[in-house]
Amino acid sequence: MGGLHQVLHCSLCRKIKDIQVDQVDGGEWTALERYLQRYEVRPSDLVLSETFCPHCLVFYDQLMTYGKPNHPELV
Repeated sequence: MGGLHQVLHCSLCRKIKDIQVDQVDGGEWTALERYLQRYEVRPSDLVLSETFCPHCLVFYDQLMTYGKPNHPELV
């Protein structure tokens, strides 16, 4: 696949939303490295739109509400 790939990128866990894998549910969140291998693209071919995956969004909401980190990758 040539050209630029505009993708959603989780600001916390750094996963990429791959909408081509599961189009019924709107895509799956996958590791950046796996996405690059799957589609044979370079990091410079990605245009990242920062967001949160569903798992990290729960953590972020908890952090903003209670001030407690409860995220396995950040604790």
